[in-house]
Amino acid sequence: MAGPRGAYEYWARTAHQGIVDVTVVGPPETEPGNVHIYPLMQGGELPSQDILDAVLKICDAEGTRPDTDHVSVFKPTPISYSLRVKFWIDRSRATQAAAIQKAIEQAARDWILWQKSKLGRDLNPSELNHRMVAAGAKRVEIASPAFTVLNYMQVAIPGNIEITYGGLEDG
Repeated sequence: MAGPRGAYEYWARTAHQGIVDVTVVGPPETEPGNVHIYPLMQGGELPSQDILDAVLKICDAEGTRPDTDHVSVFKPTPISYSLRVKFWIDRSRATQAAAIQKAIEQAARDWILWQKSKLGRDLNPSELNHRMVAAGAKRVEIASPAFTVLNYMQVAIPGNIEITYGGLEDG
């Protein structure tokens, strides 16, 4: 039987193998007796109506939920952002520049996936900077996005993506 948030999360995840995150909200965020469920799909995709219906069918079943709960299932709210970042590689690593460039670009793609793979994960360019430097960037300039706090029903989804190699740099 559901009831506690963790139980609703468990049952919601059983609706489809592609659900990677679930937020369950009840009082005091909702009216007494109301339970709101927000599933997120693999790759940061928003669930289809079929997935929402499957989650509702499982979580609202008479044997699953307490009789006093009214269950609703919603799509997460996408928060769109533009990614504009430029990076440089230390000139002393010029012979490795092509491989480093690929590693840095992959680090940025991995950050995009990390960013959109969890509901309520703050939009965090500091994590992007860390990953790009760890991949070999000497310097990183992030024009956007800015740090943005997200709430439990939001997910950061990229719009325009510009990852620019600035070249080799001394020092």
